[in-house]
Amino acid sequence: MYRQALFTLIALILAIGLISGCSSNSNTDKKVIEDLQNQLSDRDSEIESLNAKISGLQSEMTAMTNELDEVKNGPQNDLIAIRNSYEKKQYLEVIAKAKKIHEKYNGTPEDKEAQKLAASSTQILSKLDAERKAEADRKKAEAAKSAREKARGILRVSKVYPGEPNSADGVNLYVHWTNKSDKTIKYIYFEVVPYNAVGDIVSSDIGGGSTFRGMHTGPTKPGVSFGSQYYWENAWYNNTITQVQLRKVDITYMDESTITLSGDDITHIQY
Repeated sequence: MYRQALFTLIALILAIGLISGCSSNSNTDKKVIEDLQNQLSDRDSEIESLNAKISGLQSEMTAMTNELDEVKNGPQNDLIAIRNSYEKKQYLEVIAKAKKIHEKYNGTPEDKEAQKLAASSTQILSKLDAERKAEADRKKAEAAKSAREKARGILRVSKVYPGEPNSADGVNLYVHWTNKSDKTIKYIYFEVVPYNAVGDIVSSDIGGGSTFRGMHTGPTKPGVSFGSQYYWENAWYNNTITQVQLRKVDITYMDESTITLSGDDITHIQY
């Protein structure tokens, strides 16, 4: 209102000056106009300052209102949020929110209920973790059982052992095995490593190698077995060999299909 009135007054003064055409009054009119403009500028500054103060007061009022609401309704609002998370089965959120309400409102009824919900959430999560672990263990056991049964449906190795060193320190290799598959074996290779009495891998004095790869040529029909009457003569030359370990088996069938047994398979087929 004040600003509008000043503008109206300035306009009237200008209009009067134009109508009268009196040059003697022009300087006076200009001075009046300048004074009015200065007043207008001062009032604008005052208005801006008042608006800034009003904005600050409004912010303070909003903050105070929020603080008051927090004091009056904060615990209840937080508890409602925790209840909602619990109903949605968001148990990790329940635990996190319960921790915050305990820090802010320790000992209040809302805090006590929140801690009960957090404890219940912890128990549920522990139960779920146990169920997941049990399921994972069950699947792992089933997979291992399946792998064992699969391997045992291919081959059985009942014994693997070295013979006594002969006069030239030659050591024979004995492998007792059975074709457990429903296919006829064309070639089978047994990869074996020798050890001494203290459990160290040893090498052959002739040739220098440790791993021996014994080959058997078929045809070996399903169900056929080989025992102590069949062996590889002088697989190594080393009189310290006391035991051997089967590492791998490669099989080629008469239909030219192949299969390799290694790792856990070797454990499975030795029984």
